[in-house]
Amino acid sequence: MIEHRKPKFFYTDIIVIAILLVMLIALFPQQRGTALANDYILHEPIVVERADSTPDEPYVIEGYEIANPDGPGIQVRHVDYVVIRNNYIHDCGTKISEDIQEKITTGIGDARLATMDNPFDTGGIMVFNAKRVEISGNRVINNDYGIVVQQYGMRPEKVLIYDNTVEKNHRSHFISVYNADKVDIYDNHVADNGLGIFMDNIGLTEAFERGEDFGDGRSQGISINGSNHVRIFENTVINSSSDGIGVTNGELDFVEDIEIFNNTILKNGEQGIWIVSAINGQIYNNIVSENRHRVDEFGGSSGIMFEGKVFDFKVFDNDIGFNDAFGIYLISSSDNEIYNNDIHHNGDGAIGWGQQFYLEKGTSSDTVIQSNNISHNRIAALTVKTDLLGLVTVGNNVFTKNGGDPIHFEFYDDYDMTAHPEDWEYNETSVILRLENEEQIDQFNIGTNWVDEQQVTGTFNVEKKTQEEEDPVPEPYIPPKVEESTVEEPAVAEPTVEEQEVHPVSIDKETTNEDTRINEVLIIVGITVAVVAVGLLAFFLVRRRAH
Repeated sequence: MIEHRKPKFFYTDIIVIAILLVMLIALFPQQRGTALANDYILHEPIVVERADSTPDEPYVIEGYEIANPDGPGIQVRHVDYVVIRNNYIHDCGTKISEDIQEKITTGIGDARLATMDNPFDTGGIMVFNAKRVEISGNRVINNDYGIVVQQYGMRPEKVLIYDNTVEKNHRSHFISVYNADKVDIYDNHVADNGLGIFMDNIGLTEAFERGEDFGDGRSQGISINGSNHVRIFENTVINSSSDGIGVTNGELDFVEDIEIFNNTILKNGEQGIWIVSAINGQIYNNIVSENRHRVDEFGGSSGIMFEGKVFDFKVFDNDIGFNDAFGIYLISSSDNEIYNNDIHHNGDGAIGWGQQFYLEKGTSSDTVIQSNNISHNRIAALTVKTDLLGLVTVGNNVFTKNGGDPIHFEFYDDYDMTAHPEDWEYNETSVILRLENEEQIDQFNIGTNWVDEQQVTGTFNVEKKTQEEEDPVPEPYIPPKVEESTVEEPAVAEPTVEEQEVHPVSIDKETTNEDTRINEVLIIVGITVAVVAVGLLAFFLVRRRAH
């Protein structure tokens, strides 16, 4: 019987070949996946009108890179169910905004030009009159407007805006929803947005005195206007030209059911969170820090501002510090609770009450301030700047080193209040209350609190502003007038065949994207190396067996 023996090194050869084949198989999908992750299809601007859609088959725009300096990137009108995801929209409408900047800086026009106008002519992602909208995973960078969902004569059932990067856009509000009834905005990164050119506060004051009424070009990072049942959570909003997050009533008397939580809101040009005419809300677990007025302007910016007719809000478990004016500022707003917050290192005080000259005066009453840690706030912990003050209940708070002269960003060459910890030390007895008049002490129901590690019940160290004293606390900023666009909507045309082709797309097509070309080269090189290695191994095996 002839014995069939395995060639020498047989098992070793098989193992080596198997390893090389596994490497070859693994290399291709890994590199190909990397290419797809960074890949977009270059596309002309997309304008879609009255396309068919259903809840189960929404109109989808996906996977495109669009740049259009002369106009909009993606604009959708009168499509009921819209999904816009995983696109790269950049440099859209920039010639329009650059022209506006030039007019403002050369004196041809004022900052009113920086407000939102002609929304159909420009912008990154714009959706008008839809029932349900989902915008996610997009990069919206260096456009005139950012992401806008706006309704005319109807209110959408649901708006979802999440997981987008919105940076360096120029005008309007950078994630903005108008007139909706269920809105969720979450997991977005919103940074470095705004023209940086505005009508200053002095100019606005003079305009109001002349009877003029207009916005000044400020823009919120996230703006909700005339919308109910809103949740804004887990966003990062940094360095917007105006407020970080703004919620306003628009044409409604009030908006209601507002929830703002788990956001990081830093270094914005006005308030961190700005609420106007709202009922029934919660603001919690946010970091609200270093919000400040712009260089060379008067007026301060607070961490959280309730500006007129804000009722039944709960503000709790927030870290509110190093804001230019107050940690929390209440204007004509009542029945609000402030508890379990860390309110510290704010330039004009922890909590303030005031008025705005352009608003109808109203009393702020039934405010509960309880179980907060209030430390190192300047001037006083609690400051009253209005003669219309109702009941305030203060109990179980810890007050530490509050008082002293105000501290503002413009005091420092580096424009950084956080970089000078020695200036925040205040070694005298804390100033807890600063009042407009002596009678206001009767409005405070003071329980047991701790002041500089001493338990105090029923009283506080009170400082009253004298009539001759010039109040060192600057008036808060004058906000833009928030209103619906006055632009008439152009006539709606039926969609063309080309527009109808914008339905869900595959992104495994050839593209001129630079990152894709690099990845494709890596794929080819890797495959070539692996094939050559397998071929050489096979060649040497054949030669060895021949010998």
